[in-house]
Amino acid sequence: MVKPKKAKLRDKLKSFITKQSKRPKTATAGQSGHASTSRGSKGASPQAPNQQQKKKQVHRFDFPYSATNRILLVGEGNFSFAHSLAATFKDASNMIATAYDTESVVYQKYPDARHHINEFRKLGGQAMFDVDATKLEKRRLLKGKQFDRIVFNFPHVGLGIKDRDRNIHSNQELLLGFFSSASGLLSPVSPGDKTTGGEIHVSLKSGLPYDDWGIRGLARKAGLVGKATVPFDLEWFPLYQHRRTLGFKTGLSVGENQEIAEKHPKIYMFLRSPSAEQSLQVGNETRGSSSTKKRNKRYRDEEDSESDESEC
Repeated sequence: MVKPKKAKLRDKLKSFITKQSKRPKTATAGQSGHASTSRGSKGASPQAPNQQQKKKQVHRFDFPYSATNRILLVGEGNFSFAHSLAATFKDASNMIATAYDTESVVYQKYPDARHHINEFRKLGGQAMFDVDATKLEKRRLLKGKQFDRIVFNFPHVGLGIKDRDRNIHSNQELLLGFFSSASGLLSPVSPGDKTTGGEIHVSLKSGLPYDDWGIRGLARKAGLVGKATVPFDLEWFPLYQHRRTLGFKTGLSVGENQEIAEKHPKIYMFLRSPSAEQSLQVGNETRGSSSTKKRNKRYRDEEDSESDESEC
C-alpha cells in the first residue's frame, strides 16, 4: 500500500529529528564565546586580525535575482519584499507573490500591505492569497508552472508555542513541507551544468532557535542540495520592511528592520539533487506515457462508436 504524502513527510521528519537528537545541543552565545577563547593552543589568546586580513575577509555577494527569473514568493506578509524586487526590476510580469492569509486578513494585520500590493500589481505582478506554502501544487494557478526562484523569507508558524522543542518541531514540519512542495515547481537542472536550474531560497535569522531547525538537513530530506549561503543584505531590498507572522504590534514589533538586522540573517539557496531531478523526469515521462495511452484509448473508443453507428 502506497503511503500518502503527509505520512511520508511525517516519517522523514521523525527520522531527521531522531538523528538530530543524537548530536550535541547547540551552545548558547555566551557558552560558545567562552569555549572559543579557552581552546587556544597552549593557553595563547587568539590574536586580532590586522587591517590587511580584515580587508580580505570582506566579500561582496552578487544580487541573487534578475528580471528574467520566473519568481514565486511564498509567505509574504505586507508584500514589501515583492514590491521591492518589482521596483528594482521596474517590472514584475515574471513574479507571483503569495500570502498564507486571506486578502482581508492581510489588510487587517499589515496596514501598509495595500500600498505594497497596489504598486506590485501596477508593475505587472500577480498577488495571491490563502496559499499554503506546503501545498503549492494544489493551487490551480500554480499547477504545471516552473519557477527559477522560489523564495520563502523568514518562515515561522507564528503559533506562540512556548515549549522550545515543540516550537522547533513545528517549524521543521513547515520547512520540510515547503521544500517537498516547492521542489516540484522548480525549473529543471541543465544537463550540461548541475549548478543551474531552479533554486529555492529561504531566509532565516542566525542564532537560537533558528540554528536548531537544521535547515540543510531538512532540505536533504526533501531531495535538495545546498548551492550557497549568503548574507541577507538589506541594501538589496530597500523597500522591504520585515513583519512578524502575527502582524505589526505596537510595543512588540520594531521598525527599520532592526529585528532582523541584529540577527545577521542569511539566505540559504538549494537546488534539486541529481537523483531527485532524475526521479522527477522519470515520473513526468511515466505520467506522459499514461496520458498518451488514455488519450489513444479514448480515440479508439470514439472510432469504435462511430463504426457501430455507421453500421446501424
